[in-house]
Amino acid sequence: MKALTQALLLLTLAGCVHMRSLSTTSVPMDRSKPVEAQGYRLIILLLNFNNTYVDTLTQDLAAQCPGGRVEGILTKAEDIVYFPIIAHAVKVTAKGYCVESP
Repeated sequence: MKALTQALLLLTLAGCVHMRSLSTTSVPMDRSKPVEAQGYRLIILLLNFNNTYVDTLTQDLAAQCPGGRVEGILTKAEDIVYFPIIAHAVKVTAKGYCVESP
């Protein structure tokens, strides 16, 4: 019984991360001005009722590049499990480069 209790305790305290990555645009020649934005959401009991944490990513990137455009965007989505079924999180990171408009 003690071994079963220890095994269950280890399973509930174990966490893991699953990452997906996708490049959405081509990388520009001029990479001197990198920009980055992140969205994060903690989800309890697998209940997620909105995804507004990712809606601001494009606005955050554009705000860091006034008068230009953001190119070479690389998005990275991570699923982080803190406690199985009880608590996990989703983190989305977008990185790109600010390119001056001609």
